Parts: sequence; C-alpha cells; structure tokens
Amino acid sequence: MTQEKLWCDLQTDVERIEFLQSGRACETGIIAPAIVNDIIAQYRKLQAVKQVLTSAFEPDHCNHEVRNFAERVGHAIESIPIEE
Repeated sequence: MTQEKLWCDLQTDVERIEFLQSGRACETGIIAPAIVNDIIAQYRKLQAVKQVLTSAFEPDHCNHEVRNFAERVGHAIESIPIEE
C-alpha cells in the first residue's frame, strides 16, 4: 500500500500521485501542503505525455526504428530526477 511507503520507495508516477493525495507527503514533511495540488497536476501532465508518446508509436503506426526511439524517450522521461 502506498500509504505505508516513503517517497524514496515509490516506483511509478501513479504511486507518487497516490502518495501525494493520501497526505503522506505533507505528514512526512517532504512537501508543503500549499504545493501538493500543483505537484499532482505536473505528474498527471507527465502521465499524459507518456501516454501520447506511447500511443503515437504503436506498432501499427510506425516502423521498428521509430518504436525504439519512442522507448528511449519514454525511459528518458521516467529517469528525469525531481529536483529538491
């Protein structure tokens, strides 16, 4: 369950959003309550970008090289660190 984890334990954007929504980010002191909704909105935008990239580069729509590029872009987006 996300509520029992710490921020550093979270692996996906969905887990991070759930953590933020649960109030744990504020309880643990890593995020100020005033910015929680803004951070959730940014994670949702990131999810939307990933979804668009994934659907745009489905096998029916492109060749192998383009799919490989899309996978690299997706991995790059996932590896972008959140600055503290």
